Amino acid sequence: MRYQFIRAVIAGSFLLATLASGAERVTSSAHGEALYLVLTDQAEELRRLDPDVDSLETKVRSWSVTRPVDSGILDMANTFTVTLSIDGHPVASWYVNTGEGTVEPRKLVVQPASP
Repeated sequence: MRYQFIRAVIAGSFLLATLASGAERVTSSAHGEALYLVLTDQAEELRRLDPDVDSLETKVRSWSVTRPVDSGILDMANTFTVTLSIDGHPVASWYVNTGEGTVEPRKLVVQPASP
């Protein structure tokens, strides 16, 4: 049991050393890369949009990552729209180009309420 713990600590140390060395990050999907870019590039904006994130409140946060179908953008392989919703209400959206590593704010289109 003690040796398993020591092996886990050594393995964790190697993992942290690899991450700290700036080794190339492996992503699971193009959609995951788009979300990663928003989370890292827009960290300050996300804290401003969701100041209660460190409290014990229980609002549901969800992310949507889609390819913009009718945007007129030719590079569909690398272009995504990433949207953050809190309790089912969109609060922010971004255009992301994973090929270039760019993130640009996108104006939210607010749907009219149903009668």
